Amino acid sequence: MGVLDRMATLLRANVNDMLDRAEDPEKMLNQLLRDMANQIQEARGQLATMMAQEKMLEAQLDDANDDVTKWEGRAERMVKSGNDEMAREALRGKQDAEGHVAALQNQIESQRSLVTQMRSQLDALQRKYDSANANKDTLIARYRRARTQQQMANPQSGGGEAHDYGSDLDRLTNRVQQEEALASAQQELATSNSGGAYSDFGDENSDAIESELAALKQKFGGGSGQTGVDTVKMNQ
Repeated sequence: MGVLDRMATLLRANVNDMLDRAEDPEKMLNQLLRDMANQIQEARGQLATMMAQEKMLEAQLDDANDDVTKWEGRAERMVKSGNDEMAREALRGKQDAEGHVAALQNQIESQRSLVTQMRSQLDALQRKYDSANANKDTLIARYRRARTQQQMANPQSGGGEAHDYGSDLDRLTNRVQQEEALASAQQELATSNSGGAYSDFGDENSDAIESELAALKQKFGGGSGQTGVDTVKMNQ
């Protein structure tokens, strides 16, 4: 019986062990539940067929027992009437009917045993399915929690290299600091270009020139003629 073989396989399957070996326990559990549900439906249909066959055999057995009774009654009537030949014929019919009864009884016994086995396995499979279906969400949640804990403990468990978010943060911090420094430098240059710094520098140079000019005048006698003209020319 293919149905019985498949039912036995599913009954022997340990759900927890299968989830441990599966690459994706969540998908495995969903597929297992679908297989169980399909098998239960198929087994119920098969069981109904076996039970119907059992009832048919029982009906045939009743008919065969009636035949035995009929042949026995006929043999008795033939003996009473003194017809030995017809009595022998009736007894042979009774033997054939009794053989048919025995064969039917064996078939019914085998059929009942098979029906009992299928009913027992179907009930067990139904209980296993109900249990797995009731614990489905719990099992999946436990699997996801365990996977999350593994990934947190070992970021590289996913197969690729772990992303270094700390380095990204350091690079971003350095970039911000560079931009801030650049902005500060540009602001300082803009303030210097407004003329204040260079104006002060020009005043300092002018004072130095005047001091040096006065020293030269004193050195060469403080002449005011040509020097004054030169000074005017220079000012022009």
